[in-house]
Amino acid sequence: MYRLLVVDDEPLHRRGIADMVKALRPNYIVFVAKDGEQALGIANANVLDIILTDIRMPRMDGLQLIERLGNRTESIKVVILSAYSHFEYARRALKFGAFDYLLKPIEYEDLAEMLEKLELALEIEHQKSAEQAELQRRLQFSVPVYEQHLVQRWLTHTLEGGEHAEIAQWLMGFTSGHVLLANFVRQAGEPVLTPGEWNEVRERASQRLVRRLQTISRARAIFLEEPDLAIVVAPLAGSTPQQEDGSGFLDMTLQEIQAELPLTLSIGIGGP
Repeated sequence: MYRLLVVDDEPLHRRGIADMVKALRPNYIVFVAKDGEQALGIANANVLDIILTDIRMPRMDGLQLIERLGNRTESIKVVILSAYSHFEYARRALKFGAFDYLLKPIEYEDLAEMLEKLELALEIEHQKSAEQAELQRRLQFSVPVYEQHLVQRWLTHTLEGGEHAEIAQWLMGFTSGHVLLANFVRQAGEPVLTPGEWNEVRERASQRLVRRLQTISRARAIFLEEPDLAIVVAPLAGSTPQQEDGSGFLDMTLQEIQAELPLTLSIGIGGP
């Protein structure tokens, strides 16, 4: 189902085009506007897929409408409706980002063919967007997993070759610091969580811990491979939880996290 807007200052033309679209595509949601200004308001208030707009209109014409839409013409397909005597305007509209044009008076067969072209173009773009989203999702998943293995090898002194440089990149800005090892354990008496739910609880706890550490220092975190031996945090030296004026910082943080989430959290702190 697509959302289509018809823009024309002539009421008969506007209704006629809208009626033809509804006859050809009963499942479309069809909006109408009498000029570019009203059309822009509809475009700002709704997600549109297609705009069929006349060129010559009062207040805001078709070219001005395309210009005001700006980058949105990449996702909204704009088709110019132009009389032959105004064909030069249609060519200018194509340079501004219009998808195509139709000559007035509009024939039923021409509109049907144009809708097919529009649907094919939109389908291709939606497919590309879905593929890009899936690629991004896989990338977001694979990078933390790789970092997890990298940090594990760093802690066990088994880095190889260029992995030392990758760890240096991961710890960029950390000239010195501490390694914190956090252990998450399910609280007794709490409902049994699925693996996915438990991972979400650990993730929320680790984010909370890092946010608190970042109030006094830079911090980075990663889950380890061992179950429940969950996270490594490396804050910079100079303002650390071990300073006298921050002696209760980690205790307070642990209490807050455990009050909010169904887990017991313990933290070991390495030397500087």
